[in-house]
Amino acid sequence: MKFATLCISSRYIKYCIKFITLISFCSVTTLVSASVSLERTIKESDGSQLNAVSALLAGNEGRLLVLDSNKGMLSEYKGKANTSYSLIKKKVFKSEDTRGLARLNRSSYLVSNADENVIAVIDDEGNLLQKFGEGGSREGQLDSPAGIDWSHNGRLYVADKGNDRISVFGLDGVFIKAFGHIGLKSEQRLDDPLQVYVDLKERVYVLEKRNKGIVSIFNHDGKLLEQLINKDFNKIVLYTNYYRARYL
Repeated sequence: MKFATLCISSRYIKYCIKFITLISFCSVTTLVSASVSLERTIKESDGSQLNAVSALLAGNEGRLLVLDSNKGMLSEYKGKANTSYSLIKKKVFKSEDTRGLARLNRSSYLVSNADENVIAVIDDEGNLLQKFGEGGSREGQLDSPAGIDWSHNGRLYVADKGNDRISVFGLDGVFIKAFGHIGLKSEQRLDDPLQVYVDLKERVYVLEKRNKGIVSIFNHDGKLLEQLINKDFNKIVLYTNYYRARYL
């Protein structure tokens, strides 16, 4: 398994690293037979147009897709080649504040825009296929949508940051439900959720930066299963290191 790495600076990076560690741990058994080697390091000084990376996604045929929230740019890296698509010039958005990126199918992707409170469906060259969403706090409306993920059951999960919840949509932008705030104790409610990830069992992992990082885990119906706080991450990292040292 080969990875291209990005040299970036972000105020959220330490929380995202913990989030990635948690997700990696959930599938740690798949790492037993994997060999990891560094293929490439991507730096802005190498001519890359990266400025503020907000999302990463593994594309088809070894491609790496990178979303830039300062430029509204989607960049594609494959081997030593890279191609960038301006979602502003493509008239997908008017604002550069792109935050979330998810794969819809083999040739199309979903992108969230926090300023415009919309989700766009684009093809693999950055052309607009569809767009939905509107700003507000009512069900089905969005306020500064951040991270997004598309489940295997055909649901779009949106970290509805300004509304402190996860909003769920179906194909064509049909609103299904929202969860993470109503019906929970005050300390369990989501607060500015940043990223969301959905596993094969449709469990929903939500990252918040409060209290040095919290991950809330829900089932597909929005029932809170567990909350992991900062010290739990440290335990996961220690256990993962122990597992690798003993078994890998």
